Amino acid sequence: MYPHLIYTNPPQVDKFSQPNRVPGEKPKDTDQPNYAPMQQDFSASLAKFNLDRARRAEGRTLPVPAHIDYIRIRFFSVFDNAKFESRYRSNFGLVPVLSDEFNQRILFAIANDDRFQNFLNEILNFINADQHEKDQRQYNSDLLFIKGFELLTSPDILPSIDIPSDVILNLVDSHLDITSIRESINGALASYLESNEIRYEFVDGNSTIQLWDVTSAELTEVVNNFDVITSVRPNAFGVISPDRYGIASRSFGFQPVLPDNEIPIIGIIDTGISDQTPLAELIMNPRENDPYDLTRTNARIDNWDNTWGHGTGVAGIAAFGHKLHSRVSGQVQADARLLSIKALSPRNPRVSDNAISEAIRRANKELDVRIFVLTISENIKDDNEPISALAYELDLLAYELNILICIASGNMRRNMIDALGQMLPYPKHFSDAENNIHSPAESMNNLTVGAIADNLEANLFVAGIANDKTAPAIYSSKFHINLDSATLTQNQANKQLVKPDILYYGGDHEITGDKSRTGISVLTPKIGQYFVRETGTSYAAPFVANLAARILGEYPRLSMQTVKAIIVNSATVPKLDETFTPVSKSVLNNVLGKGIPSEPICLKSTDHEATIILEDGILPGQIQTYSLKLPDYLLISKKATGLLEFQLTLCFKFKPIQHSQSTYCPIHIGFGVFRNAELSQIASGKLDDQYDKETNERTSKGHRLRTGWSQDPYYRGKLLCNTQKTSFIVGKKELIDEQNTFVIVLSSQFSKLLTETQKAEYAQENEFTIAIRVHERPAKGEYIDSLYEGIRLVNNLSTLIELDADLEAEATAE
Repeated sequence: MYPHLIYTNPPQVDKFSQPNRVPGEKPKDTDQPNYAPMQQDFSASLAKFNLDRARRAEGRTLPVPAHIDYIRIRFFSVFDNAKFESRYRSNFGLVPVLSDEFNQRILFAIANDDRFQNFLNEILNFINADQHEKDQRQYNSDLLFIKGFELLTSPDILPSIDIPSDVILNLVDSHLDITSIRESINGALASYLESNEIRYEFVDGNSTIQLWDVTSAELTEVVNNFDVITSVRPNAFGVISPDRYGIASRSFGFQPVLPDNEIPIIGIIDTGISDQTPLAELIMNPRENDPYDLTRTNARIDNWDNTWGHGTGVAGIAAFGHKLHSRVSGQVQADARLLSIKALSPRNPRVSDNAISEAIRRANKELDVRIFVLTISENIKDDNEPISALAYELDLLAYELNILICIASGNMRRNMIDALGQMLPYPKHFSDAENNIHSPAESMNNLTVGAIADNLEANLFVAGIANDKTAPAIYSSKFHINLDSATLTQNQANKQLVKPDILYYGGDHEITGDKSRTGISVLTPKIGQYFVRETGTSYAAPFVANLAARILGEYPRLSMQTVKAIIVNSATVPKLDETFTPVSKSVLNNVLGKGIPSEPICLKSTDHEATIILEDGILPGQIQTYSLKLPDYLLISKKATGLLEFQLTLCFKFKPIQHSQSTYCPIHIGFGVFRNAELSQIASGKLDDQYDKETNERTSKGHRLRTGWSQDPYYRGKLLCNTQKTSFIVGKKELIDEQNTFVIVLSSQFSKLLTETQKAEYAQENEFTIAIRVHERPAKGEYIDSLYEGIRLVNNLSTLIELDADLEAEATAE
């Protein structure tokens, strides 16, 4: 076993030029479109808009110093911010404040009433027009892109919540055109809440206000009068764990042992960690004045449900991984210390996002905590719903602090067995929206974990619902972005964008719902119980955190995006049996993510499988190439085809853009593996796929090796992804043709929907990591030499351990 390699050779850099794929001029359509139905729709929309606006004005009963209305416009296609945002502002007085439906629906603030009157006049002109030829139109042609429009009303903002108590108000962002009005209304809202003794907290980081113990009447009054609110949702957390059928064990039977070297600390954002268990000596929390006890109920007590606890079980797995189970005895070496960030307690109000964010920041600053586990969740996400405020906050934290939060994807909340005693139709049930991930599992800078049925105890895995241990567990959840949705075009979809990122051990249920034989064995703080069998993605997530801690234990100076890349790159998508045939490929992709990580591959390389880490940065508009040579001994192998298998994973963090679904990730970084070519050829695009100008059909596969680019940012509105993985096979002929050398190519661009102002803000180098795994597959298992040593020598690579030693020596010298 060997330490992983680090690529230290400098890249070649050039400007990136993306070739044009647009075909030649298409024949002009001589038929005049029939605008009569659109005119009728606009007429009805205008009448309703004016009526709703008058009613909203009448519903304002409080002396608020300023008001602002919002119009929601749905477009026939993607709203191009870069092209149209300034025109809508200057011509119509409209400022975009929120986008959803993949930038096909935009919420605009009416920032200038005089200019907005121009919009209404142009609508009337269109309704009354009888000439629509381009040179005869008596209305603004931009209206032709509009499918419909409506006022944002109180019923739109306030969902059907029977007895509101704790809620979150989502606010409009601070845009230059409406900043003074927004701040004036915010001040009035704060005064109202204080005078009515409603507990509240502004969360500036994600543009929300959190309210506690608010009545329905008060909430309705707030929505009717204070025009800074775009939506309201319940302010609630819940633990991610199905109902229990557990059977407990008789004793703890083990004692933690700390290694001689420093080990990472894992922050457990949960229901507390009981110090009445062997975990006590691993807990870093102070016994008094604990800033990480967000519920003020003692972070060293786990009294969830007053019985089993939840955080303690999660913490046990995070600290020990697969070493901890009901039959463990004696001394067991811990892989991590524990910090209990108690964010949930029975009969206590939901803690604020600010409190969670501040606790994470404090833990990172004061204790150097870089790994966190989050197994409490909010709502199940609707199909194609934009990213939540909490997920946005967690993405910001990961971007700013170099941390990694392992987030449970969420469990199915409906009963597995219906009133007639029938089990859900596994695995067909995955297609239902009820099995979508839970917020904030859509966080993109962090690592989202679903569950497989494996309970780590082969002899006990009997009578489970899943036919195989590596199959996704029945309760695991899928990504909420529906690739089969009519609102998401093929040009916008991105198969690399998926949550959960990976799957890990979570246990299974039997067809009766029981899990006493098929569940994972976890610690419980209940006196006399010690261990209980459980299931859930909330137990898969800490397994991954433990794996991350072990990687950091081996290579302490790695960035957390590199740790993420190593974990994802080690994963293998499970092979599913015929029971999954009825489930579409897009749904399976959303369930399986990038697959199941391999612990040995994450930690070490071997003679015949080498992992190479490439860490660097790239500016938008640049292309960079990195040559990778393969050892000469491969050319005398008896195997001609499929000699080498490559797995490559790219990870990078980004500063997200809130309230903009299609530009939430505003930066494209993608990679490809090319044959042995000059940078000038690659940068010019000459080696990309070639297209016929008349038919736009591909005429050449270019000079790329097998896979092409990891993601394609060509089309406006494309959903960009910051975790990408690809794999391919190389034979001996390709090695000979390319003189044993391949070129890894990175390119970066802005999202094509960014405005010039946004581009200026993001015009900076973005760090990235590519994990490259090369696996030799010789004929009949007859290896000739060490692939690891061969790659290290011909590329002049260092090991991660050598790099750590060099950096430590430099730090000591300074």
